Amino acid sequence: MTNQHNTFTNQEENQFFTAGKFNFEALAELIPSELATRVKNVVGFFGINTFNYEENGRCMFLRFYAADTDLITHKIVSCYWDKKDHFDVDYISHIDLGALGLKVVREEKEDDKSKNITI
Repeated sequence: MTNQHNTFTNQEENQFFTAGKFNFEALAELIPSELATRVKNVVGFFGINTFNYEENGRCMFLRFYAADTDLITHKIVSCYWDKKDHFDVDYISHIDLGALGLKVVREEKEDDKSKNITI
């Protein structure tokens, strides 16, 4: 199987950022809704690449930082799917974001127990 690797341009990648924050809504427009639901807690961007395969047409591979619903356990999420909406998600748990040069700050409000996370 032959593949041609195309990397998104900076301008195309910038559509996923709004005022320096990751814009998941822009990303969600590109991916299957079931996958969007599973990775809704995106807290940082790692990379996005597209691939053209002779058998499946245009495919996309993303890797980005996500958090569990408690916003404590961080993961790098690798997502792959083809134009037929076949997709696979691989969660790599217990990533040390500090080792990757990211500073994670957690804020917890006592009144409503909500948590905010910034990188």
